Amino acid sequence: MSADPPCLEVAWAPSTDAYRENRAHSIQAALDVFKECNGFIKVYDAWKTLGHHEAVQKDPILYPKLGEAVMKFWSGSPHMLHVQPTSEPYASFSAPVTELAFVTLKPNQSKERLENLADKLIKGIPANEETGLVSALWGSVVEHDKMVALILGWNSVEAHERFVTTDLGTIRLLDQIREIADIAGSHSALHENTV
Repeated sequence: MSADPPCLEVAWAPSTDAYRENRAHSIQAALDVFKECNGFIKVYDAWKTLGHHEAVQKDPILYPKLGEAVMKFWSGSPHMLHVQPTSEPYASFSAPVTELAFVTLKPNQSKERLENLADKLIKGIPANEETGLVSALWGSVVEHDKMVALILGWNSVEAHERFVTTDLGTIRLLDQIREIADIAGSHSALHENTV
């Protein structure tokens, strides 16, 4: 694998009943297609580069096959964004809980300032039992030049909530970020799928 962090594809849609009843079975057809895709690394979904993903989108055989496969577990059209992370993401994805937050600049605010605050926030939280943080990173969102993504792996949702409401340095940084940007986030327990 290259030294550069992979391009992350974040795709979401409402799930089907079949997915909720038997997750492993309903995603197998999509995993089989991913095996054929050059540059694909992992499902939670990581591509070696954005170019590898774009090549699959242009492939007249693979892309329709993939679309058919994902509709077995998505009940509607997916939303999709790509994140160019500043560091390797797998420890955050492998944590018991992964927080994904999209941070969007308010009008007339500085992207450079947002990136500096995101970097300071991520680097300022030590990964240890006391904080509950497993790993953290941030990255630019390819499709939106006024957006960054924060990806943090936590031991639990409660650990995250406890830390961000009691650590004064983190509270101050989040307040500074909220002055210039809107934050929309969620927590998920991700599962790595072998391809």
